[in-house]
Amino acid sequence: MRRSVTRRAQIRPVIARGLLPSLVAVAAMIFFAGAAPTTAWGADHAVRGSFQGASNHVTTGGVTVEKTANGYVLVLEDDFSFDGAPDPQIGFGKDGYDGNTRFSKLKSNSGKQTYEVPAGIDVAQYNEVWVWCEKFSVPLGVAKLR
Repeated sequence: MRRSVTRRAQIRPVIARGLLPSLVAVAAMIFFAGAAPTTAWGADHAVRGSFQGASNHVTTGGVTVEKTANGYVLVLEDDFSFDGAPDPQIGFGKDGYDGNTRFSKLKSNSGKQTYEVPAGIDVAQYNEVWVWCEKFSVPLGVAKLR
């Protein structure tokens, strides 16, 4: 009995300060964080981003990931440009590169390119597109998806 009295005594100051609703909200966010997609898909079933270079490489231009009837398609836009490196490949990440999502070699260092994303990659769980140098295991560019 003493234990529950002590516990109530500790909770009352938290409620009195108005912190309990905040704690409940934080707990709910933590609980549901694993189940919620990280990318905000728009009404047109697509997310977009713009590349920024990495590892002293210049990577610029837009990228779009579109949901289609057959899965996902990644499109490097007309303005895509990359300064070159050996073995550049495309993959996804969630606040950092995930090597398990690498799925294609870069077709060209510039211009519009379309890639079918393999069915085994759950694109909705990622918030970045990466250009990655597999030979030297370094990032060449990253685009945050919104």
